[in-house]
Amino acid sequence: MSGPRFAHLTGRPMWERCDHVGTRIEGTPAAVVLATAATAGDAAPAAPISPADYAAWQARLGTAVVLPCAPDQCSAAQVILAVPGKPLSVLTPAGWLPLPTPAADTPAPTPGLEFAPLTPAPAPTAPDAIALDPAGRCWLLDRAGRRLILLAPDLRVLSVVPLPPGIDPGAFACSAFGLVVADRAEPRLLVQPWGGAWHGYMPPAIAGRRIVALTANPAWPEAVALVEGGPDKWQLFRVGPGGAVLHTLPMATAPLPMILTAADRLLVGELAHRPGDPLPTLFREYTLRSDSVEAERGFAVRSFDGRALWLEQDTQQGCDGVRVMASTAAGARPLYPREADLAGSGVVETWALDSGIFGCQWHRLFVDLCLPADCAVHIEARSADDLPPFEIRRRARLPADRVGDTRPAPIDDPWPPLGSVVDDEAEGWVPLGVADRRPAQADVAFAGSVGERPSEDPLAAARQPAAALPAGMRTLEYLLTAPPGRYLWLRVRLAGTRRQAPSLFALRATFPRPSLLDYLPAYWRSDPAGADATERALALFEGWMTEMDQRIDVLPQLIDPRRVPAEALPWLGSFLALSFDTRVREGVRRELLLHMAELYRARGTVPGLARLLSILAEAPVQIIEGFRLRRPTAAFLGSALIGPALELGGSESTLNAAGLEDWEQELAGAHAALMLRRATQDSPCPTRDPDDPLPDDALLAFYRRHAHRFTVIVPRARCSTLAAVLELAIETSKPAHTLHRLCWLDAGFRVGSASLVGVSHLGPVDKAEPAVLGSAVLSTFTTLHRGRREDRYPYFKPMNPWEASP
Repeated sequence: MSGPRFAHLTGRPMWERCDHVGTRIEGTPAAVVLATAATAGDAAPAAPISPADYAAWQARLGTAVVLPCAPDQCSAAQVILAVPGKPLSVLTPAGWLPLPTPAADTPAPTPGLEFAPLTPAPAPTAPDAIALDPAGRCWLLDRAGRRLILLAPDLRVLSVVPLPPGIDPGAFACSAFGLVVADRAEPRLLVQPWGGAWHGYMPPAIAGRRIVALTANPAWPEAVALVEGGPDKWQLFRVGPGGAVLHTLPMATAPLPMILTAADRLLVGELAHRPGDPLPTLFREYTLRSDSVEAERGFAVRSFDGRALWLEQDTQQGCDGVRVMASTAAGARPLYPREADLAGSGVVETWALDSGIFGCQWHRLFVDLCLPADCAVHIEARSADDLPPFEIRRRARLPADRVGDTRPAPIDDPWPPLGSVVDDEAEGWVPLGVADRRPAQADVAFAGSVGERPSEDPLAAARQPAAALPAGMRTLEYLLTAPPGRYLWLRVRLAGTRRQAPSLFALRATFPRPSLLDYLPAYWRSDPAGADATERALALFEGWMTEMDQRIDVLPQLIDPRRVPAEALPWLGSFLALSFDTRVREGVRRELLLHMAELYRARGTVPGLARLLSILAEAPVQIIEGFRLRRPTAAFLGSALIGPALELGGSESTLNAAGLEDWEQELAGAHAALMLRRATQDSPCPTRDPDDPLPDDALLAFYRRHAHRFTVIVPRARCSTLAAVLELAIETSKPAHTLHRLCWLDAGFRVGSASLVGVSHLGPVDKAEPAVLGSAVLSTFTTLHRGRREDRYPYFKPMNPWEASP
């Protein structure tokens, strides 16, 4: 029995084309959820914040930076706060304490001269803003002096940058692009790219308005300013290397505190009371896209005094985890997730799903969603063989988190139209019955089973890895009872509470309806009434038989390393006598399975080992055999090599040929200890002294240094986990009589000192060593150019005068 096809609706681009009433789209993967009560108009409008209270927030608005701990000090990071009209403050366990005013170094008078050195301008006693640049240096804004002040790590004044004339500086920030200053005289941003000149940006659309806030982060290129306006008219002014762009800010009535939490994420506060009140201050996270701004999750914090927001490391989320902190009168508090009061209900109506079959009998509907307790979902369906005429098509209403409709008129819109021609039309819509609760994506065979594609798969970029299913997601299965028709429309009604609501992720409608009655003799279809009853009875078995057929159809995926479920990878590897290291990622495991046959054929060879290590390291690994690096000829006089590192007719080697490797030192030490014990014994047994395991024969030492050895060059920074994986792979795959070592990219590639294949020798170190102040050297055999000796034969020809000399 052939399985049905399906039409699906999932992802933000598809959901945005639907008709939304009291709903919005958030998260990844995109989900349709209820809008807040304020934006949906579902609750009595709250009293807006008064202009006096908003002005109080704006007057207190400051900035804060986090000064990290110096590498040579074991101290915690410091949070420095700057509030207009007040001295700098530092956050301590006892609260906010004032910092001394930064001072400038006064140059000492030069003896023998009759003039005094120029005294630098004094630093402001109350800086108006503080920011960090990408180099970690502190900058201060002095509005009265119309200047920016650069501070040293000890917070002493290094230099002063005057601002362009004719501006009234308001806010100040540093981005990866440059210095950014907001002008209070007119709504414009002045940007000085690092190493460049000042440039002004002022879109004509914001003329006559005012910039009330500015935020940037030295790790990201864009700066974002908040432009004031009435309700639903607040705008974000973004400036970066690509120029300036203006977007309307959705779901905002009285926004003010802002902070960038990522390159494309902005957190904006929503004011509802005076600064410092114990009531929670709500925040909304926004996604900054190239053409729009989209509202996402909500957060809150209590007792926020409005002075500053900043990012700090969150140890509970690992090394890369960060959290947003808010200043309070007594110190600081982290923001916690919290949504504003939600609307009680919402409706989303889909555009036309096309089966391409005239008079198609739609079969089943699968709905992926999270359905908390006390929440409900009701679905209606409508079908037809023709689309509504262009003249009566209506425009879909935007979700609550989007403002500014840029879609074409319905008559010119290439997307399929809505099914209803007027708002909330009831005619023609058929309610669906009770749904069967199924596990998440139970209708999709091997759903979400591929987390990572093979790293060298040519279609890996097109085949995006399946995102992890949201926790708590389930699938509801409905029987579509709408009349036959080529097109299908769905209307989903969401019902929730103030604090929780359903999250709708995807819809999948299958077609045409398969029937087991078609496989019975014609006698069972002769009576229409009896045939209908028989078909309904057979439908009880059709569902699981259809799913079983679908799973049988995808069984070949179990032997395809690119598509086999992740949990079946060890099972598939067992057929090839392959067991996986738990430290290896899923994508690398799939790559090993794809190339295991050729790896077995080349096992123990240089190409085979290089290919295996390249897959494990996810980088082009090279193997250099030691005998290929030795001199092609060597001159011997008696039993001694002429010079410790000299080849007649060749070039001088920078490596110490007299040095012993670790295993040689261990062997020599053991032999020396044995000889010492024999010397202290009166009658050692046996009487003959054992032979030296490392004879002084220069020829033997020469070949011992190069024979049966190889170096693995890994073009990646050293990682202890990857190093352990590679060491294990080399030990199990190399010839047993060979010796090896790993050379990592961060060990450095220096001509004459480290690895430069084909030109120089492999370096004496295999990984980077941290420099220790007072004991670090440039190299064990290199100085920073002491001059070239005329009687010295150069390493390379020609040698430039700036080359390092040994």
